[in-house]
Amino acid sequence: MGGADHGPVARTRIAALTGLSPAAVSRQVVDLTGLGLVRERPELVAAAGVGRPQVPVDIDCGRVAVAGVHIGVPGATLSLIDLRGRVLAREDVSSREPGPDGILGRVAGRLPAFLAAHRGGLTLAGVGAVLGGRVDPERGIAVRHEPLGWYEVPLRDALERVTGLPVYVDNHARALAQSEILFGHPDAQHSIVAVFVGHVVDAALGSGGRVHLGPRAATSDIAHQPVPGSRAKCSCGRTGCFEAVVSDTVLFAEAARRGIIAEPDRTLLSEAVA
Repeated sequence: MGGADHGPVARTRIAALTGLSPAAVSRQVVDLTGLGLVRERPELVAAAGVGRPQVPVDIDCGRVAVAGVHIGVPGATLSLIDLRGRVLAREDVSSREPGPDGILGRVAGRLPAFLAAHRGGLTLAGVGAVLGGRVDPERGIAVRHEPLGWYEVPLRDALERVTGLPVYVDNHARALAQSEILFGHPDAQHSIVAVFVGHVVDAALGSGGRVHLGPRAATSDIAHQPVPGSRAKCSCGRTGCFEAVVSDTVLFAEAARRGIIAEPDRTLLSEAVA
C-alpha cells in the first residue's frame, strides 16, 4: 500500500502509488481496517485546509503482531514484532544437544510461554521461522542444516502444534532479503543480493520486490560452491567448499588453534577481540 515506505498517506496518494482506482483503494482500506492492519489518522489533517480533508491512512501497529523464531548454532532467538518490523520483545534460547530434538525441543517448549508473556492484547497473525541451509518453504521443512545435524525436519508442523498459529518457514538469507525489501532501502525493492556468513553460509536474490526460490528452493544454497585452491575439509565429505573456508565454525576453530581462545566459542572470541 505504500505505508511502509511513505508513512501516513492519503487515499489519493495510495491510488497514485499503486495504480489502483480511488474506489478500489477505499474498499481495501475498509477491509484492512476491519482486520486491524491499518487505521486512519485524522489528527494529522491540517485544521485550515480547503475542501474535503484528506485523512491519512497508516499501518496500525497497536492491534496485530507476528512472532519470529531464528534457529542458529547452538541456540535460537524468539521475538515478537510489530507490523513495521520493530522488535517488541526478544528472548535467547540455548541448547547444545545434537540433532533436531535438542534446540527444536527447547524452542517448541518455550515459544508458547514467551508469546503469552509478551503479546498483551495483540492479535498474533502467525509465526515466521528461519534457519540456515536448504529450506523448503512450501513444505515447511528444513531439508538440510549440516551443523545442526538436521535433515528433512518438519519445522512448520512442530511449531504449529505448540502455538496453534500459521507458521511460515524459510532460509534466513532469503528472510533477510525480504526484510530489506519490506523495511530497508527502497532500492532493495528493485534488486538485492544478500549473503549471510555464520556457522552456515547462504545467499539470496531478489528483484521486482520478490525473493527468488529457484528449483527446489535452491537459490540460497552456496555453502558447497568450490573455492579454487582450497583443501579445507567440509562436513559434506568434500574439500574446498565455501562454507568450510569462511564460516564461523572455521573462524572459531582457527582462533582456538592459535591460542587466542581456549575453545571454539563465539563469546570467547568476542571477548578476546574486545
